[in-house]
Amino acid sequence: MKFINSFRKLLSRYRYSAWLLDGAEKQSGENLRIFYVGAGTINKNYFTNLVFKNVTKDKYLGRFWLSRPLGFIPKQAGGCDLAVTDIEKWHLADSKQPCFYVPCWVDGKVDIDETLRLAKKRESIKSDLRRIRKHGFTYDIERSREKFVEFYEQMYVPYIKNNFGNEAALHSLEGILSRVDDSELLMVMKGDTAVTAEVIVYRNNEPWLMCLGVLDGDRKHVKAGAINALYYYRLIHLKSKGFKEIDLGASRGFLGDGVLQYKKKWGIGLTGMRENGFLIHRLAKTAGTRAFLLSNPFLLNGQEGFSSVCFVDGDKLPTEGQQKTMISRFAIPGINRLLIYQLGGNGSLLDFGLDAPVPVEVRRF
Repeated sequence: MKFINSFRKLLSRYRYSAWLLDGAEKQSGENLRIFYVGAGTINKNYFTNLVFKNVTKDKYLGRFWLSRPLGFIPKQAGGCDLAVTDIEKWHLADSKQPCFYVPCWVDGKVDIDETLRLAKKRESIKSDLRRIRKHGFTYDIERSREKFVEFYEQMYVPYIKNNFGNEAALHSLEGILSRVDDSELLMVMKGDTAVTAEVIVYRNNEPWLMCLGVLDGDRKHVKAGAINALYYYRLIHLKSKGFKEIDLGASRGFLGDGVLQYKKKWGIGLTGMRENGFLIHRLAKTAGTRAFLLSNPFLLNGQEGFSSVCFVDGDKLPTEGQQKTMISRFAIPGINRLLIYQLGGNGSLLDFGLDAPVPVEVRRF
């Protein structure tokens, strides 16, 4: 039986499900048709929600062997604009076509002292701290098994399901409880009530933020600044324990992701990616693919490490002010360069003359 289970697991790494997705691209409303291949539905749902305003077709096409060339399109999915394959990085050697490999999840850390210095001068963080003081948030630490169960049932599951819907990737209660002996529950208090909390796991002598939740999943606590308080008090607490860095856990690899951008505000530096990524092939130069590329800047993981990638309209090049915004949003610590792809246009390449913390390359696409 053990051999059979191992064999099935091995096969699952080569045989993936496929879907045909068709609908209106989220920002432009242009029609977009995607052939999507992946092992599960969570990343598929995430990608679908990211890309489409509404989906007119979500058709399951069956299962396919990844022994076929990546980017292979079966007859029943002909006429697609994009092919997207959710695969482990080691499969990339099989790809013979130009493509982008976008991490499904990226990891990052913060330097505690550096982030506390940021908190004194970065206006967006100073605003968060004023809100914390206004609402009188404090924090407490719990270690009892019962409190972890309460957190899971009353905070974590409601918040993740309410916030992420059909793309929620939930830890199991068993998985959290298995780490209780090496964990703490940091709770943000409003008076005597815990309104948000997170599980801090101490592994390899480093704190890792496993998961967080909000009481009843109620966004009124988020609007009041409870998660801001969580970000701040974790720094205070872990500094008091003598730690220098915090592993912030995973974020999505698309640069417009709200969680990633919020972590960036608090000083995240990218450290690596998880096993899987979205391998994206552009199959047709349509209005839909153009809109998708212009609307969804992403992290690229390659031999040279992380790059931030964005696309600009060759007929309407970004102004100096827009270029400054690009640097501010996309130059995340941990990337090695900012790649700007210019779509169309008959003129010269964008002259990116602003100073940036990383090299900037402009290419046609």
